[in-house]
Amino acid sequence: MSYTGNPTLKPYKSFDFGASYLWMPSNRFSFSVYGNAWIVKDRYAYVYEASSTGILRTIQQPMGNYSQGSYGISAMLRLLGNSLQINGQIGQRIAHNGEPYGWTKSHINYSIQAFYYLDGWNFGIQYVSEQAYPDGCMVGTWMKDKSAYTAIAGWGNASWNLRGMIANPFRWNWRAGSSTMKSDYYDLNQTIHNPNYHCYILLSATYTFGFGKKVNIGDEASQQTGTASGILR
Repeated sequence: MSYTGNPTLKPYKSFDFGASYLWMPSNRFSFSVYGNAWIVKDRYAYVYEASSTGILRTIQQPMGNYSQGSYGISAMLRLLGNSLQINGQIGQRIAHNGEPYGWTKSHINYSIQAFYYLDGWNFGIQYVSEQAYPDGCMVGTWMKDKSAYTAIAGWGNASWNLRGMIANPFRWNWRAGSSTMKSDYYDLNQTIHNPNYHCYILLSATYTFGFGKKVNIGDEASQQTGTASGILR
């Protein structure tokens, strides 16, 4: 494949906006909704053309409009005096990629996490569904990431923090996702490998000392992901 640039390119017009709403009727429950969008006009994009020596990739402008957006909801529930925290999200991503690629795609994704804290112990499980998304406005690539699931257990006090985690316990391959692109003269299909999507076990131990100074440490257990909260505790 050969490549060529374009010295006549000009900045494209970009518009983005979003809105969100958070409802917290009590310190045990919170609910939020969100929506956002990004629109590009007069964009430049890669164009693949047939030539006598193979495929030539050029950059042309203006190409068809590009837009992407997402919307969704999330909720958090705190039970047993905040010892049990359950958080879930679901959303949809939609993208339109005009000429030269000419496609419109969408994908629904979701995740759920549950964490339980008992004295110095903490336990958690997490699941994130398959993700799919566009790879920017210059290309026609559609990316997919596999789902991931994790179980976590830990214990800590003022000095020690012990943690164990097992991720993707039923997956024994390295395939993390895929990347696809189709055009008139050139198609791309890639398989992405990542060790983080293979089954793995992580054990860690941390000891904190203050080099002779008084250090106040404690109550540091926290969930890995989740909806941000404005509640001060």
